Amino acid sequence: MRHTLFIGVTAGLLASCQTARLPTVPDYAAIRQELHRIRHRDQQIREDLTAVGLDSPAAGPLFKQMHATDSVNQVYVRRLLATTGWPARSQVGDTAAGTVFLVVQHSSRALMTQYLPALRRLARHGEAWATDAAMMEDRVRMLSGKKQRYGTQTANWVRKDGTRVMWPIQQPARVNHYRQQLGFPTTVEQDAADLGAQYDPHERLPHPRVVMP
Repeated sequence: MRHTLFIGVTAGLLASCQTARLPTVPDYAAIRQELHRIRHRDQQIREDLTAVGLDSPAAGPLFKQMHATDSVNQVYVRRLLATTGWPARSQVGDTAAGTVFLVVQHSSRALMTQYLPALRRLARHGEAWATDAAMMEDRVRMLSGKKQRYGTQTANWVRKDGTRVMWPIQQPARVNHYRQQLGFPTTVEQDAADLGAQYDPHERLPHPRVVMP
């Protein structure tokens, strides 16, 4: 009898916990607060990297710290996406909504590919930024070994000497037109200069065996 009672109480507690973990209505105020904290961590380490230079020998330890920070941030955002979907700007505010993009953009190609359609849908309704969707598309294409469309991604493994360059572009003659259509405030040439990268419209894709370090 005592065993039966214990099993019944345990089952009830498990059911209660499961219910508590999956609220019917998301607490967007709490989500917004946590995303603000995540954004601070995401940007702080990248500001430190920019300060020393992405290709500087001193950047090595910072890159390791950045990857560790990204992994921690992704735990929360993955759970958020799985339970509530990609939050809209009207639900969590511009800063928090942009943070979801940053965390996913700094994740794996698989995660970006999975959620890029959701980001595009929100962008079409003004609930996300079209420029964010464009940057994610470019990054997915780059990590797939394909030319990018909007000229937003740079890399230091295209040329043998390790020079940071703008990743090869699909239609360099029209790239600035595409950028303007989506609302990018700069040209690809300006973007390359801001990112400390060389830009050659005729840049070739690296050999398929050359992978991202």
